[in-house]
Amino acid sequence: MAQPVAKRVSAWWRQREYQPGRRRLLQAGGAAAGLGLLSGCGSLQSLGLGRRTPRIGLLYVENPVVHMWMGTWTGRMTELGHVDGKSVTFERRIAPNNDGFDVPAKELVDLKVDVIMAAGWAAMTAAKKATSTIPIVGISSDPVGTGLVQSIQRPGGNTTGVTTLSVALAAKRVEVFKEIIPGLQRTGVMWNSKVPDRTAEFEETKKALATFNMPLVDLPVQSPDDFKPAFDQAEAAKVDGLILLFDQLTLPGATANAFSYGPNIDPLAGLMDEKKIPAVCDVREWAEGSGGLTTYGPDFHLLFKRTAEMTDKILAGTKPADIPIEEPSTPILTINLDVARKMGITIPPAAIQMADHVFPNR
Repeated sequence: MAQPVAKRVSAWWRQREYQPGRRRLLQAGGAAAGLGLLSGCGSLQSLGLGRRTPRIGLLYVENPVVHMWMGTWTGRMTELGHVDGKSVTFERRIAPNNDGFDVPAKELVDLKVDVIMAAGWAAMTAAKKATSTIPIVGISSDPVGTGLVQSIQRPGGNTTGVTTLSVALAAKRVEVFKEIIPGLQRTGVMWNSKVPDRTAEFEETKKALATFNMPLVDLPVQSPDDFKPAFDQAEAAKVDGLILLFDQLTLPGATANAFSYGPNIDPLAGLMDEKKIPAVCDVREWAEGSGGLTTYGPDFHLLFKRTAEMTDKILAGTKPADIPIEEPSTPILTINLDVARKMGITIPPAAIQMADHVFPNR
């Protein structure tokens, strides 16, 4: 008899966590215990700050969920003693989309900020293009594969941060999705074909589907305007489910109303309801009030907290090249039973038991 997916997933992550050369994100307690090492205004002299108030550039896309995650980052910075308008100054630059980062990145460089916090591959790429000297802390799916850093352990240059591990999780997401939806076969993969790390994630997803002998329907999108044609194509192809590979361009169309708890209030949820096509992605909030069936991915709030702690460490004098890229310690599985009932999907009890979060709360 095959080993239950919950045990297989757990074993897989234990194996990854003990591989040489990999760092895991500290859990909240462990992170708190190390704050004394991460702070210390006396070492600000090493950045040439002296008594000047440090300036931190914040570079991210216009997106309500990213705003929420940046709020987590700001909150952690405040806990570390970096209060905007008092001990530090935050210079916020928000791009309208992934193609709009070059100008705001240059503005931050011209302001001579001391550190840039860049949320997402596009923001990190623009910041890295704009400066080779100002430290950059960022979040991306595949920083090594997309050339943002040299390696996980030795990032090199002026860039460090955390990875969402979306590429590495692609195969497990397919396996988990198959266990949650009995009989899942023909599967659509909706992805932003303009983003390099989404391309890598698509290729891994494609391989995983082939391993399970599950036909793939390729659904590339490049903006939320592409969602409806993609769903029409998925319906015509008679797909059993969708795997959504989000980035910060397509994410706004899927999570603009997260946590408002109304049924089918965002474009993707409405299309899923209309076409009766369930879907999985990696952003937990999407299955907690925004209409998605299930999510499997990292704790994004923890990722943003860790980048705050890295920013604090750089302000204390550590070079980005000396801060290894960190990886999530474990993925989070969320299932929305309301959506399942509405779509007529009976989720196996074993799948519900392995979930970290079930919405509504059990």
